[in-house]
Amino acid sequence: MIAIGNMFASYEYIDREVSIDYFYNLNSNTTYEEIENEIGKPNGAMGSGITIPYYQVENQYVVIWFARDEDGKYTNISRMGLYTNTMYIGDIPLKE
Repeated sequence: MIAIGNMFASYEYIDREVSIDYFYNLNSNTTYEEIENEIGKPNGAMGSGITIPYYQVENQYVVIWFARDEDGKYTNISRMGLYTNTMYIGDIPLKE
C-alpha cells in the first residue's frame, strides 16, 4: 500500500518507461483497453470502496476515471488527475 494524494492505494511495480506527455495526448474517446494495450495495466488503484486506477510516472501518479459499460467494465476516459503521494496537483486536460 502507498498513498496518493493522502489516500490509500494498492501498488504493483511495473517496469516501463512512460512519459507524462503520453497522458497529455489522450482524449475522451481513448479507452481503457487502448491504454492497456499501449503501456500496460495500471500500477494499482486509489481509494477504498470505489477505486480509481492510476499509472506511476516517475515520482507522480496519473489517476484516470473511466466511464463504465452496463457490465461495469471500464470504457473511455472521463477525467485524469495528477498527484504526488501527498497532494493533488491538478487535472490533465483531455485533448479535443
